[in-house]
Amino acid sequence: MKRLLYWLPALLWAAVIFYFSAQSRAPQLSGQPGVQLALQKIGHATEYGIMAFLIYRPLRRAHRLPLHRALLFAIILAATYAASDEWHQYFVPGRSAQLSDVAIDTTGAIIDMTGFYIYESRRRQKTDR
Repeated sequence: MKRLLYWLPALLWAAVIFYFSAQSRAPQLSGQPGVQLALQKIGHATEYGIMAFLIYRPLRRAHRLPLHRALLFAIILAATYAASDEWHQYFVPGRSAQLSDVAIDTTGAIIDMTGFYIYESRRRQKTDR
């Protein structure tokens, strides 16, 4: 039961992503097409950076995976969900599947997990002194 509680935030975040992907139009954040596109791509990277972190947490705490393995699996699982999300969008009227979005999503997960690795490495150096 405790493991499920660790996974709950990631599952809820996946449901939020699924909900927005099921909409026939992406949310419009700007009236300017170039700004809208930039905000959408930044949003993609951010949402999957968050997804990677929410996956990392139960892998590390509930399943007690070593740091490197938890980070790698978090990236792989976030990228897999990104691919499945794009596949899902392919079937939603008014939406399309874009391989570039999977790449952006995966990049967001990699950036987030790299930043977290740097943070954890520095934190460990301080506690080892």
